[in-house]
Amino acid sequence: MVAPQPPDPQKPSPFGQPGGFSGPSPAGGPFAQGPGPFAAPPAGYAPPPQPKSNGCLKGCCIVAVILGVLGVIGMVVFGLNFKRFMSYGLKQATIEQCADLTPDERKEAGELMDAYVKLTFGDKSADQKWLNDFNQNINEMSQSGQDGKIEARELRRPLGRIKKALQGAGQSWPSTLFPEVSEAEAGGVPEGNYGVTVLSVPGDAREKAVEILAARTFRPREDVEADLKKLPAVVIRGCSQDYALATEALLTKAGCRVSVEEDGE
Repeated sequence: MVAPQPPDPQKPSPFGQPGGFSGPSPAGGPFAQGPGPFAAPPAGYAPPPQPKSNGCLKGCCIVAVILGVLGVIGMVVFGLNFKRFMSYGLKQATIEQCADLTPDERKEAGELMDAYVKLTFGDKSADQKWLNDFNQNINEMSQSGQDGKIEARELRRPLGRIKKALQGAGQSWPSTLFPEVSEAEAGGVPEGNYGVTVLSVPGDAREKAVEILAARTFRPREDVEADLKKLPAVVIRGCSQDYALATEALLTKAGCRVSVEEDGE
C-alpha cells in the first residue's frame, strides 16, 4: 500500500486562505474594503469632478443669437421693401379683384398705384394734404368691394384723381386712360332727371349733412360746405328718382329739410 503524498508546500489550499473561498470576511461582508468589483473605495478617496452639463444652455444661447440676427435682417429687408409690399397688397385687394378693367387699364392702374405709394411714402411723406388725399382715394377703392364685387366704374374715378395728382407732382402719364371725371360720368351716380335741394340745415346737423352729401355726391367736403352756406342749395342734379329719394331720406333723418324734384320743374 502506497502512503498518501503530503500537500505541495508551493501550492497552498485555497480553502481558509486570504482571498480564497473561505466565505465572507466577518468584519465587512461582501462589500468590505479590498480587491474586487464591489469593493468600497479606500479611505480618503475622492471621485474625479464630473463635467458641468452646460452644453444645452450654450446651444440655446447660440440659437437665440441666430434668431435675433435673422430677425434684424428681416426687419431691414421689410423696411427697404415696405413700399413695394404695400403697393402689392393694395393692388391685390382692388385692381386684381376687378374683372371688367381692360388689359391696358389694368396695366396702367398697377403702374399708377406703384408710383402713388412710392411718392406718398417718399417725397410726400411730410405733406399732410397729400396723405389725406391718399387715404381718401385708397378708402374709396377699398370700400368699392363691400358688396363682394369690384366694378371698373368704381375704380376709374379714384384712379383718375390719383393720375391727376401724380401729373401735378411732375410725373408724366400721357395716355388718355383714367381721366379725372365726375362720379356721374364714371357711372357712380345713376343718371336720371331728378334733383335734390336742401332747404334748411339745423346748426347741430350741419356736420352730418356735409358728411352725407360728400359721400353721395363724391365731392370734396369744402365744396359741399360752400353750397350749404347759401340755402336753398341744389346739391344733386341729373340723378335717378330712387337715388334722389334715398339721399332725401338720409338728410331728413339727420334733421334737414329737403325737397326732391324733377329737373325743370
